[in-house]
Amino acid sequence: MKCVFAGLTCAVIKDDKNKSHIILDADSVTMRKASNIEAQVTFVFESRKKDILASHVTGKCTEEVFQECLRIAKNASDKIFQFYREVVQKKF
Repeated sequence: MKCVFAGLTCAVIKDDKNKSHIILDADSVTMRKASNIEAQVTFVFESRKKDILASHVTGKCTEEVFQECLRIAKNASDKIFQFYREVVQKKF
């Protein structure tokens, strides 16, 4: 195995003013309470170059919202990969 991977999901929720809000890795309670879910966007990144291995969109969102989800998820993946490194360093 040459790299590890991390998957993240963004929930795109419309508020009362029809503005989109992005929630990173929302839990099931949040998703059940949210009545205005516009889309769920999932990304899988690889650890070396942070390239996208896979993506999936459930629902509809604009290209602008998709790109914002991508930016948020990519930034969050850095923290996940850092956590992976720390765990491996402690183990070995």
